[in-house]
Amino acid sequence: MWYSQKLVISGDFIEHYQYQRAIEEGYERGDEFKKKGRESCASELERFENRKKVMQRARSKIRRVINSNVGRWYDERGSPIEPKFFTMTYADNITDIKYSNNEFEKYIKRLKRALKKPIKYLAVIEFQKRGAIHYHVICGVPH
Repeated sequence: MWYSQKLVISGDFIEHYQYQRAIEEGYERGDEFKKKGRESCASELERFENRKKVMQRARSKIRRVINSNVGRWYDERGSPIEPKFFTMTYADNITDIKYSNNEFEKYIKRLKRALKKPIKYLAVIEFQKRGAIHYHVICGVPH
């Protein structure tokens, strides 16, 4: 079966894609299209363009997860929980991902313990130009 359109429904949002060429359902690309190592990329420009595509797909996935869940969080009384977005940065120039993730996990555990309630969140790690780590977080914190 072939298709030339795709709908992606995430929460209250619908994305419609119209392809120039029809795509065969269930088709898997051959070995020549499988993920290549960095050394096989022909140029720096090719690597840059590939990275842009990867980042765009990641942003789309994150946006869809958020759209599918935000507005669907409720507290124990059944009242909707309004999501909060914030950025977490370190005062020091922390660049060690393992250390940073460990500290972030400890923060989330302390927050849950302080609220005495579970929280739902999505966090994305990002690096500043100087290499310092920070997190973008969206979460539903019950009142």
